[in-house]
Amino acid sequence: MLSLGLRFHVISVKKRAVRAALIDNTSEGVVACTEHVLDGSASQARQARDARDWLRSALAAHLDVGSAVLFEADRGPRSSDTDAARQRLRIEGAVLTAALDHIPIVDVRNGKRIGDLVGGSKEAALVLGAATGAQTPYVEAAAAALCAIKLA
Repeated sequence: MLSLGLRFHVISVKKRAVRAALIDNTSEGVVACTEHVLDGSASQARQARDARDWLRSALAAHLDVGSAVLFEADRGPRSSDTDAARQRLRIEGAVLTAALDHIPIVDVRNGKRIGDLVGGSKEAALVLGAATGAQTPYVEAAAAALCAIKLA
């Protein structure tokens, strides 16, 4: 059985991606990591659809995914209603839809809530995510996948 972790990531001012890590539930090692870089020239609706289609396609090759966690952004001291925040929410919603179509257990957690299940804190969860063998860009997704194992 496998577990999936997802994380929306800002690469640069105009470049954003969704990163995914698949973890083996028994060994807690990385099976695969992948990312979808959003097409900045496409409409917001098209970007959301493309992110959904990317995850659906990726999951088609792994029918034994039993749980998934989306690592959502931590809430800052001042919540913001910016274009970037709205874009992140749209994309997260699109990939959650794809995950729910293929995976029986899907949850959304911020760093603190992931840490509560994995390692006791967000920082400890990230250390454990790195210990899976995930390359640096995928550590947060790997930590989310470790959390998903706990939910299975």
